[in-house]
Amino acid sequence: MTVVGVVTGLEFEADVVRHHARFAGVADRIAVAAGLGRERARRSAEGLIAQGAGALLSFGIAGGLAPEIACETAVIATAIKAENMETIDCTPAWAARLAHALRSSSPVMRGDLAYAPVILLTSLDKNGTFAATDALAADMESYGVGEAALKAGLPFAAIRVVADTAGEQLPEIALHAIASDGSLKLAETLRRIMRSPGQIPGLIRLARSTARARRRLGRVAALSAPQAFFSEA
Repeated sequence: MTVVGVVTGLEFEADVVRHHARFAGVADRIAVAAGLGRERARRSAEGLIAQGAGALLSFGIAGGLAPEIACETAVIATAIKAENMETIDCTPAWAARLAHALRSSSPVMRGDLAYAPVILLTSLDKNGTFAATDALAADMESYGVGEAALKAGLPFAAIRVVADTAGEQLPEIALHAIASDGSLKLAETLRRIMRSPGQIPGLIRLARSTARARRRLGRVAALSAPQAFFSEA
């Protein structure tokens, strides 16, 4: 029985996986770890492998890059691209199973994800990454998870739900709101809001779009966890 190691960047994403794994009765087949960024995600993935994981899945939210991609779109990755770095392919059969599981739950797109070393705040940032990679969306963890899978010779997949679109400007506070373990730095965020109240409207927009993406993640997990989270490759 294959145990799938699921790596997320944010703690709430990990909570979504755990909840739906329990609901689907497959909690014993899923091990979850959260950590922000490529290096922490890679280490988390290696830790899950050491615990017995036989396949790795990157799961969570992402920033849209392609102009046509909308908030709440679920991206099933074909590969993870990084500028001036090796492209890491996802396991085709596993990606196909995920797409089949989500066939009734639109919007869903299949295509590449890009690695972003930091949160992409501006449309200029996103346009630059899109031009370099032609990827649908970007996140900070999938590349690191893919590195661990590639090194260990394990199946690898990634599902990411778009939380902010290519043309959306994010508040600068977003760069400082998340701790390295994926939890919210509430006190730090509040201090920065007090110093820069002009960012409040942007934070409200971001909170709303993230809430929509979180609900969508739950629907994706509910459809995927019973069978398609698992790879027989």
